[in-house]
Amino acid sequence: MVPNGTLCTNCAPQCSVCNLTTLLCSVCNAGVYLYNNSCYSECPPPLVISYDFLSCETQEVYYQQFSKDAKIIYFPFTIASVILIIIGVILKCFHKEMHLQTALCSLLSLVEFLCWGVFLGFELIYWVNFHTSAFMGFVCSAVGMGCLLILNFIHLRFFYKYAAVDS
Repeated sequence: MVPNGTLCTNCAPQCSVCNLTTLLCSVCNAGVYLYNNSCYSECPPPLVISYDFLSCETQEVYYQQFSKDAKIIYFPFTIASVILIIIGVILKCFHKEMHLQTALCSLLSLVEFLCWGVFLGFELIYWVNFHTSAFMGFVCSAVGMGCLLILNFIHLRFFYKYAAVDS
């Protein structure tokens, strides 16, 4: 319902936000897509669903988001991992007693944890804002992040056991 003066006016059933004066839809409910101020369960041909799953757009507009002009950084976590490996090798040159494999494992687990955190954030945003039926993606990413934490704690426990034997 949209307030229209002292009366309340209904938007179209699949519309979640509409213009107060024209009653044209500006935002559709989850699972339907905006095109020409109307909501569609499927985009009319030759249009495709937009990258953000909110509207219908042409294929040209869709592919422009992935063009060289889009300023996308490819493989950011791989780049961060390589940088951390290089830093670890340089540190090993200055600190001969450092256990390189353990240091790299701990540094790279931070990158992996950050990667899962970003993925979990994207899943949460997608679930809350676009498709309420996408709860399982959020649950799977939360379970993945939990498994990562458990495996890192197990690794840390074995590391302490290994370090105690070497002492």
